[in-house]
Amino acid sequence: MLLRAALVGAALALQAPAAGSQGAAVQTPAAESNTKKSAPRDDRERARAEAQRKLDAAALPQPMSEARFRAFLAAVDPALPANTELAASYAAYRETADAAIKAASGRIRDRLPAAYRFDGARELFVPRHNPELVQTLVLREAALARLAAAERALLLSVERAADPARRLAFVRERVDWLAERLPRDGLLPSTKLTLLELVARLELPAEVSATIEQPLIAHAEQLGTLLAKRAEILSSGDLARARIESEAGSLWRYGLADAVRATEARLAEVDDAEFASELAIRELHFESLRRLRGRLPARDGRRLVEEWQRTVHPELFDDERLLAELVESMLGLPTSAPGTDEAILDTVDLAFRRVEPLAREASAAADLVLPRLVDRSDLAVLEELAARIRLLDVQAKRRAAVRDAVARVRAVVAAGDDAAAARFVQLSETIAALERADQFDRSSHEALSAELAAAIAKATDAPTATDAPTATDAPTDATGAAPAAE
Repeated sequence: MLLRAALVGAALALQAPAAGSQGAAVQTPAAESNTKKSAPRDDRERARAEAQRKLDAAALPQPMSEARFRAFLAAVDPALPANTELAASYAAYRETADAAIKAASGRIRDRLPAAYRFDGARELFVPRHNPELVQTLVLREAALARLAAAERALLLSVERAADPARRLAFVRERVDWLAERLPRDGLLPSTKLTLLELVARLELPAEVSATIEQPLIAHAEQLGTLLAKRAEILSSGDLARARIESEAGSLWRYGLADAVRATEARLAEVDDAEFASELAIRELHFESLRRLRGRLPARDGRRLVEEWQRTVHPELFDDERLLAELVESMLGLPTSAPGTDEAILDTVDLAFRRVEPLAREASAAADLVLPRLVDRSDLAVLEELAARIRLLDVQAKRRAAVRDAVARVRAVVAAGDDAAAARFVQLSETIAALERADQFDRSSHEALSAELAAAIAKATDAPTATDAPTATDAPTDATGAAPAAE
C-alpha cells in the first residue's frame, strides 16, 4: 500500500503545472483537509522507521567505521593516521568483522519481525519472548564475540604503535570507545561518566597534571576492563532473559503464584548481575577519586570532588555547595588580617576532608534508593523506604560536619564585617531549614513504613481461601457421618 501511494503521489506530481510556466498551484480546501489528515499517519510512519533503525543497530553488530578509527588515532597521536601498518591492521579487522556480521545478519534480519513487535504507544520495538527471539540473540551473541576479538587485536596494534609518552591519550580513547559500545545506559549516574572527563574540566596546569598522570592511566586501564566486562554481561543478560521468559511461556505472569515467583527470581538474578557490574564501576570511581584527591593540591582536589558531586548526585550536596560559595566570598576581604585567607582555606580543607567519606557513603545510599525493577510490591516499597531513611541518617551526619566547618571558618574571619556576619547567619539558617525538611521526610517515611509493615503482617496472619474448611474438614459424629442439616 505504501509503495502504491508513493507511485500515485509521483504521478500526480508529474501532472502538476510547473511553477514557472503556469503559476503556483492553488491548494483546494479538500486537498488541505487531506493533507492534515495524512500528517499524523506520516508522523507514525516516521516514528516506526526511526524505531526500526534503532532496532537494526541494536540487533546487528556494528564494526568501527574507518572515520571513527582515524579519529581514534588522531586523538592518540596526530601522526598515527598516516601509519601504513595501522591501515593494514584496520583492513584485516574489517575483513574479520564484516565476515562475522555477514554470517549472522541475514539470519538475524529474517527473525526480527517474529522476535520483536512495534509498540505504537511508546514508539519502539519490544521483544516477544519466544524461541525466535532466543535464536536471534544467540546469533547476535556469537557475532559480537567475534567482533570483540577482532577489536581487541586492532586496539592492541594501536597500543604498540603509539608513543609510550602518549599512554594516557590511548587509554582515554579506549575508554571512550568501549563506553560507546555499551548497548544501553546504566541506572547509576556514575556509570555514565569517567574521572578523565572531570579532570579535563578542571583545566589544570601542566605541572599539576603531570602529578596525577600515572593514577589516571591506572584508572582508565581498570575502567576499560570493567566496561568491556559490562558489555558482555549486558549482552548475555538479554539472552538469559529471553530464555527464561520463553521457557515460562507467553503471559507467564498470569500463571500460578509459585511458578511466577520462580520465574521472577531467575530474572532477578540476571538484573543483579547487571547491577553488580555498575557497582564495580562506581567503586572504582570512588577509589580513584580518593587517590587523585590526595595527589592534587588542596583547592584542585576539592574542585575535583565538587565536579564529581555535581555530576553524580547534585541533589545531595546543597550544603557543601553553599559552604564553598561562602568560603569564596570570604577570601580577600579588605578587613582581613594577613594570613587570614590561608587560615580559611586550611580550615575548610580540613573540614571537607572530614565530610568527603560521608559524601561517598551518601552517594552509595542514594544509589540503593534507585529502583532497579518495575516492582511496586509492598516489600519492595518497604526496602525503598528503609534505603531512604538510611540516606537521611548519612545526610544528618554530613550536615553536622558542615555546620561545624561553618563555625570554624567564622572563627578565623575578621570580626566587624557586618556583611560577612550576615552571610554566616544566612547559611546557618539554610542548614537549619534543610535539617527540618529532612526530619519531615524521615517522619513521613517511618510512618508509612510502619503502616505497610502492619498491613503485611495482618495479611500474612489472615486465613486464605485454602485455609477454609472443606467437606472432609467438617465435624462428624461418633459414626463418622456429618451432622444432618437443621
